Amino acid sequence: MKTVIVKLSDVLRDNPSLCLSPLRACEDCVHCKIFRRALAKHNDDIHETLNTLECKPKIKANLIELFERRKELLEELRELRHDLWGEK
Repeated sequence: MKTVIVKLSDVLRDNPSLCLSPLRACEDCVHCKIFRRALAKHNDDIHETLNTLECKPKIKANLIELFERRKELLEELRELRHDLWGEK
């Protein structure tokens, strides 16, 4: 577990909806329930999710790359499943 001391100015910077989650200070918004729901709603499209949420989630750059790779792998899996069993 990481401990971070955050100033009020840090919380208010680029935070239009005033999200006070401690996850935001650590750039771990990927663990937030609101973010997870929005990601599922947008079919795992990380960029669409980031652009539509009002809270402007903070996510580490390496995690964005991992989410992009995950989406590619899920699409490949769907194609393989369709080729093998004729499923959607």
